[in-house]
Formats: sequence, structure tokens, C-alpha cells
Amino acid sequence: ALDHDVKLKMETVKDASGIEWLGVFTSTEEMHKGSSGNVQINQSILSILRLALDLEEINGIVINPFGKYMQISKAMILLLIGIYEEHEK
Repeated sequence: ALDHDVKLKMETVKDASGIEWLGVFTSTEEMHKGSSGNVQINQSILSILRLALDLEEINGIVINPFGKYMQISKAMILLLIGIYEEHEK
């Protein structure tokens, strides 16, 4: 236990147009391909998608931004969450 608060900052990456995306990684190896931090937090895909919707400064998420990447916009995130919730009923 620590005797002080620890604050974590979610790292974002900018694309060629200067638009910010939340970078997420599929493995430690992918994370270390770029200049990202050393702290790993394992989260469910659903929680990452919901988090991305709450962050006003980003356009969506980018999976493995330092290699072969995949961008998922907030519009697509809304569709994915909607599909998930429909199947959970």
C-alpha cells in the first residue's frame, strides 16, 4: 500500500491530421513498439469502448498504434455497444 495517491494518465496518439485517439494494445510487445508508458492495465473491451465515449478530446480508439493498427471511431463504438447490448437481452 502507498501512503499517497497515484494518478494514471491515459495516453493518446495523434494521427497525421492531428486528431487524438486512445491507444490500446493487444500485448506487451505491441505496447513497447512505440513510446508508450510502462504501466499496463488489463480491461475488458466493453469497458475500453465505454471509456472512449466519455473522453471528449479523442475521436475513438486505435488498436496497436505503432504497427498494423485499427482505428475505431466513436460512431462505430456506439454501434458496437448497441449490438452488444441487444444480444445481452
